[in-house]
Formats: sequence, C-alpha cells, structure tokens
Amino acid sequence: MVNNLTPSLHFTSLFSAPVESMLKDGGRVLDIQESNGNWAIDLANLYPDASVTAIDVCNSYTKDDTPANCTFKDCAIDRPLPFDDASFDFVFMRRTLMTVPTDIRNRVLLPEVKRVLKPGGYFEWMASNWWREGPLLLGLWVIELWCGYKDGIVEPSEADGPPIGGPKSIQFSRDLIAAMKNMGYDNCLGSHINEDVAALGLMFVNCTVLGVPLGYAAGDVVGRSLANVSHDIFQSSKQILINMWQITEEEYNQRVAEVEHEWNHVQAATIKHRTVIARKIQSTNVEDPN
Repeated sequence: MVNNLTPSLHFTSLFSAPVESMLKDGGRVLDIQESNGNWAIDLANLYPDASVTAIDVCNSYTKDDTPANCTFKDCAIDRPLPFDDASFDFVFMRRTLMTVPTDIRNRVLLPEVKRVLKPGGYFEWMASNWWREGPLLLGLWVIELWCGYKDGIVEPSEADGPPIGGPKSIQFSRDLIAAMKNMGYDNCLGSHINEDVAALGLMFVNCTVLGVPLGYAAGDVVGRSLANVSHDIFQSSKQILINMWQITEEEYNQRVAEVEHEWNHVQAATIKHRTVIARKIQSTNVEDPN
C-alpha cells in the first residue's frame, strides 16, 4: 500500500525523474527530507530490487513495517554525509524549508548531494515558497510569480495577491515567515532552486511548477491527502516551531488546530511547488555529456 499520497510533481507518481528502469534494475536511492519516512517506504515497496536509504533532517521517521530494501540513517546535515563518493543513482530531496538553514544548504548539503551522486545519476528537488503575505502551506493565496520577480514580469503588489483563508492562518503564516528569516531560513526557496542546481554544475533536465489544492474544503483527493501530509509536517516540525516562537506545546497545538480547521472547513489553500530535475554529467566530452 502506498502511504504517501503527495508525490513529487504530477501527484500521480512518487517521482518525476526518468529513473524507473534504474529502480527496476536494482539502483540505489537516497531520500533526503523532513517527513515520517513514507516516501522511502513506498518506493522500496514498489521497487523491491532497488536499495533505498533515507535520512531525515528532523529524525522523525516512523520505522514500523520497513521493507528489507529500505534503510534509515541518522545524519547531521551540517556535516558530510556518511556515504562514499558516487554511491547513489538517484537522490530525491524535498521538505527541507524549515529545517535546513540557507548557509548549511548551500555550503554543505547541496555539495554533498553532488558528491554522493553517481555520474549519470539524477537529482530531483522539490521546494515551495512563502512569499511575504502568501505562505504556500497555511491558508493564503499563493500567487503566479515563480519567474515573475526575476524577469520583471510581476510587480510585488500584484504578486502578493489577496489573502484568502481565516485570520488565524494569516497570522500563523506571518509569524512563521518572520521567525524563519530571523533564524536564517529561506522562505523563498522555491523561486531559485533551479539556479542553485545550476551552480552545482549539474546538467539541467527539467523544471516544472505545479499548483495544487490543500485542505478538505477543496473537495478532492489531492486536497485531502495534502492536508493529511501537512498535518504530519506540523507534527514533525513541532519542536522547531516551538523553539522559534518560544511558546508552549499546548499553545502550538492550538494554533495548528485553528489553521487546519480553516483549510479543511472554511476555504482550501493552494500550494505552488517547483520541481527541478538535474543529472550529474558523466564525462567532460562536450559533444556527448552522457
């Protein structure tokens, strides 16, 4: 049974990179994200000949019913990953927005992703934005501007858009954005991951932006499943956010309950995801980089 109902790009599969043949042939996969481990377990179950290694930046994995071809590792993200060079055919990364500070991501984690990726291997990275008054996860309108700011197409006043959702969601989002900025986290990560990947020297394959509903109020399976996954994220990020806001666990639980009530029973939110797929070049032959 597939536990994770919010796959990386089209929300109809667990990944978007062209790696299915490799997975069937026993390829090695590294999963890097803040989650309960469902993605890694689902992938291992779907491709029993593949070898899946998962690391969680919050150490929040649930390890029950883990298949034999799935392994969990506790790793410190501010240090080199405990793997040899060129160890993995596919590296999949998402949900690191609130857990990996900008400096550590650029100085340590991304170079380590390149190091452990095999020549010819694929890197898939999904990230989202919290634009000023427009958090991707918390009950406001998420605007159509992924390349707008960079290309001068969208003015900031247009990009913010009218907020929708209840006042609890709006305040939660504003407080979270402010805390993230103060602690060195990048609340606009989704707008530039393609540039970050290019800076690594990986070969660009594809970049796709997808808007999806969040909340039972959306009235479809994607909105419901994304609400469930978002609930899991709130739980796995609980201690981080409690520390950010310097509030009690009871106060945190109350705030989350109010936000979830709004998107499940008042009005659904919209999340904008950007997914970048890149490949590690096998050779320096400019005529045939494969």
